[in-house]
Amino acid sequence: MIDIGQFRALVLAPTLRHLAKCEARLDSPDAHEIVLGTILHESDSFRFLRQRPNGPARGFGQMEPATHTWMRQWIGRRPEWRECFDALIGSWVNPVEQLYTSLPYMVAATRWRFWVAPEPLPERADVLDMARYWDRFYQTVEDEHEPKAWARRYRRDALPTLPAI
Repeated sequence: MIDIGQFRALVLAPTLRHLAKCEARLDSPDAHEIVLGTILHESDSFRFLRQRPNGPARGFGQMEPATHTWMRQWIGRRPEWRECFDALIGSWVNPVEQLYTSLPYMVAATRWRFWVAPEPLPERADVLDMARYWDRFYQTVEDEHEPKAWARRYRRDALPTLPAI
């Protein structure tokens, strides 16, 4: 299991700072929390790298290959974004497989998915609003119970690691 505080400090924060070179608004306290909450929920708190039982979603963020293809096309039309994203991956494996092998790339892909949502990020202080936002713009299957489960997991696993302001 990955220590959530270390993940925050050693992967999430540096990755979002890196992405801020493309677009400053990619790195914000609200972005940190929606990305972390999503990764925790999607991976069952860092337990699964692949969708269970044999689904297509990959990495702790559980991004499906079709969504990844859309992301690569989207950033492909924006050279500054492509540079930022491509700096997070190596050349030794296909980019979609890097959702498994590169924690920064997986974080960046998760953040991108919320970037293209048609509404601004919710405030991190409203956990249920973050959960509903995840459900509307990240989740592919609607389930009225999932936002509550997302919020429970976030409160249980992420809130105790939230740095003091």
